[in-house]
Amino acid sequence: MTGDTIIFRRGSSFEYQGQLKDWEGNPMSLEWITPDIYETQGFDMQEMEISVLDIPLGKFIVRLKRDEALKLPLGRTSWFKIRFQYPFSPSVVVFPKIWLDTR
Repeated sequence: MTGDTIIFRRGSSFEYQGQLKDWEGNPMSLEWITPDIYETQGFDMQEMEISVLDIPLGKFIVRLKRDEALKLPLGRTSWFKIRFQYPFSPSVVVFPKIWLDTR
């Protein structure tokens, strides 16, 4: 997993689609795994939501509420991290920072 930079046009809706993969690049099922927004900079993480799109293929989508997206500072200054928590285990996977380049 590597961090991405997303070019985001101010005034548009923000969505990011991703996929959880193992170290060999194979999709990991999200069955029994809880994804959440772990950390943010530049906006309130309570304004961001994450939903599972495809459990077996590990696909998910992240959305930032439009009102909050309008407040993002210009440039590559905001970011977020996604965490995947395994039930009944201390194991956690955290995506690297995903940067928003607001223009």
